[in-house]
Amino acid sequence: MLSTIISTKKYDFFAILPYPKKITVNSYWKTGKNGLYSNPYIKTFKALVCNAVKDSISYRNVSFGKEKIGVAINVYPPDDRIRDIDNILKATLDALQFAQVYENDSQIIQLYVEKLDKVKDGKLEIFINKLRIV
Repeated sequence: MLSTIISTKKYDFFAILPYPKKITVNSYWKTGKNGLYSNPYIKTFKALVCNAVKDSISYRNVSFGKEKIGVAINVYPPDDRIRDIDNILKATLDALQFAQVYENDSQIIQLYVEKLDKVKDGKLEIFINKLRIV
């Protein structure tokens, strides 16, 4: 049995990230005359995530190493457009790996995502716990 990913009072890591605008799993890679390349907004999003992670107090006190982790994401979209909740996951999880929150997103063995009410400009709340397998 695996432990619960999150309770609102206990988590190993918490950060508020910007909403990944113009980046979805459907637009992560683009094809041009020189072949395959990544969406140019990805580089910008990764830099924003790195800054948000460094500003997170919990980042200074946690190291996940190669441990198995659970991730919960509260998604606050920027508007009322119809969106597939899973389209923002790849960019978000890759950006957290790029920010060195964890070594590899293959460490994630539990993932919970919930879409909540819209907020101005959108945001993501990220909760991560080390999983204790019993």
